Amino acid sequence: MKAELDVLIVDPVVGAGGLMELAGKLRASVEVAQAGEVHGTMPCVLSAAVTARLQRDPRVWDWVISVRDGAGVAAQMVSRGQARFAVLMDPVSGIPELPGVADALMVDSLAIMPTQADLDRMLAVVSQVTDTYVPDAYLALVAEALFRDDPGASRWQGLYGEAFRSRLPTDPERERDPQWWADEWVDVWRNNPTAVRPWFTRRHHRLASALSSATGIPIAVQPWDDLAWLTDPSVVAEALNLEFERPRPVDLEAGASRTKSPPGVRQA
Repeated sequence: MKAELDVLIVDPVVGAGGLMELAGKLRASVEVAQAGEVHGTMPCVLSAAVTARLQRDPRVWDWVISVRDGAGVAAQMVSRGQARFAVLMDPVSGIPELPGVADALMVDSLAIMPTQADLDRMLAVVSQVTDTYVPDAYLALVAEALFRDDPGASRWQGLYGEAFRSRLPTDPERERDPQWWADEWVDVWRNNPTAVRPWFTRRHHRLASALSSATGIPIAVQPWDDLAWLTDPSVVAEALNLEFERPRPVDLEAGASRTKSPPGVRQA
């Protein structure tokens, strides 16, 4: 593997806080992008903000690694020539309607039919959220809905809460503006599956199978939990390091500029 690999990790929802340990275990010069800085809550809006910031960066990265909602950011960096390769870890948003995908998403979501008491509790919690305030109970509700009993759920909740509150007050108008809805990655992957690699964790194996069947492109399913990058980053880092070492026929376009950074882990 080339010692001078430049790698960017991006999660527009949570940001650098939970990704620095993973970054430190990669055999590369790594930066971790900040979370979306706009005053919004929707992952696609936050992704669009990160994309807008990265478009102003003159560097070309060897690899960009996305976590969950950062898939659109990473895939579009490859399509624009800002990165050579991308790994999209659990890209569960921005998926178009393809045969079997909706059913797989429903099953893999671990959805449980809520009782009336559950609905009443959720409504009471959500009603407390305003443009300037979010209670801890709401953050716990989001973490439970996304990750259930994943061992990293409580830590993710803390990181999410810190990033969420840093973006208050929210701007509802921006979230209704379609120009900020940027989370697509599937078309970029289908057009260049050699350079763009989705990785799904074991919980989402049905979604991976449905996408693979619908597109005819193999998809990797990893044997770890959703939040292993928080709870067991060494395992995730080793898989990424092996991915970096795989030979690929894709190369930079002739004349693409590169601005190298010194080794280490930084925030972008």
